Amino acid sequence: MIGAEIAYRSQKWNGTFRLRDIGEDYKPALGFVNRTGVKRYNTNFWRRYRPENSFIRFAETGAWTNIITDGNDRRIDHYYGAWAGAANNAGDELWLNYEHGYVDVQQSFSIANRIPVAVGEYRWNQYNIRASTTSSRMLGLEVEVNWGGVFGGDLLEISSGVSFRPSRFFEIRAEHEFRKFDLPAGEIGIHIASINSTIAFTPDMSIKTEIQYDNISEAFTFFSRFSWEPVPEREIFLSFGHTAIIDAQYFPRDFTSQSSSLALRLGHTFRM
Repeated sequence: MIGAEIAYRSQKWNGTFRLRDIGEDYKPALGFVNRTGVKRYNTNFWRRYRPENSFIRFAETGAWTNIITDGNDRRIDHYYGAWAGAANNAGDELWLNYEHGYVDVQQSFSIANRIPVAVGEYRWNQYNIRASTTSSRMLGLEVEVNWGGVFGGDLLEISSGVSFRPSRFFEIRAEHEFRKFDLPAGEIGIHIASINSTIAFTPDMSIKTEIQYDNISEAFTFFSRFSWEPVPEREIFLSFGHTAIIDAQYFPRDFTSQSSSLALRLGHTFRM
């Protein structure tokens, strides 16, 4: 793989051009690539405004492109779009985005193993709006809506989150994602719900817990981890996890446990 990047940064104008040539036989020892034998061209540029004596901290507008070709420079996919957004002095943000996409599907696949997408060329336009409040308040809110076309049909995505932090010692956040694909081959709605919490007893001792469920795999996961660094470079880590299957038709009544795990790790860092 060969990659190159040219970028310009300033307080007002910014831009990036990135090229990656990924060979057919490229197999990274660490990480992965989702497609080989392609060239990727990514560009973006934007302008940031910082008005004086205003409640707006900054406003920003820009555009971007993402072009994918095969090894012979034949275009496979391309995307381009633009965005605009602003943040106030408190940290509340509002963003608007537009995307035009073109995809040449050369091998059929399915969405969530239920809705097939046939081989062919697809073009679409998508629109996005995202608003969030600052995390410095006790109650934080975030909502994002994405809608438009996809693979010859329609797409609707709605993501929302609410966080509650009554003190520096405790925070809990609930999130929900809904994705609806309405394609010629069928329709499907995907729900993903999660709850994350953090209890910080001291700066070096905390418990973090994650709970998640989605209606496609019908998998419920619970994972909690306790970490404590009694002295610098020494750590005690204790984790507990549990997985289960919940029938989407009878949620949350039908609960079938699958497995549980418990792990203890003691760590010490040696420096020469």
